[in-house]
Amino acid sequence: MIWRWRCLIICCAIWCGANVWSADNSVENVRLWHSPDRTRVVFDVSADLRFSTFELSDPRRLVVDLRDTDLNVAIAPLADNQFIQAIRTGAPSEGVLRFVFELKQAITLGSFVLSPNELYGHRLVLDIAAEQVTLPHDFLVQERLVEMECIRIEGLGQALDFLAGGTRRPET
Repeated sequence: MIWRWRCLIICCAIWCGANVWSADNSVENVRLWHSPDRTRVVFDVSADLRFSTFELSDPRRLVVDLRDTDLNVAIAPLADNQFIQAIRTGAPSEGVLRFVFELKQAITLGSFVLSPNELYGHRLVLDIAAEQVTLPHDFLVQERLVEMECIRIEGLGQALDFLAGGTRRPET
């Protein structure tokens, strides 16, 4: 009888410990978008996150560390990309999820975090371009303004539908 109680206590301790040490955040999706001059990688995450990036050479790699984050999605095989050869994941230490991008050439990196909007939740965005291409700060600001304008236009469309006797009511 004592043996059963000890097993129950140990199981409860393990279960409680797993819940205490679980990550606060999770990667729900990883999306890649290609253009002739750059690749954009978007991490859809469940909450705001802390991250760091650094590059390694010989062979060239881009490393992205996400703090207190779990991976809840399988990384799809990478289609042909002019900058990225492969993507690997791992956990170099407790509480750190690491993405390693094996690179085909030297790059310029831009990174920023986007807050949730009507269409998407929290996101980490990486812009990877050829080394000789400079990603201006204004480019990042312009991307955000375009996103805000799209949201405003969608809201305006709903309001016009409602005023014209449509069935959609503007959300408040």
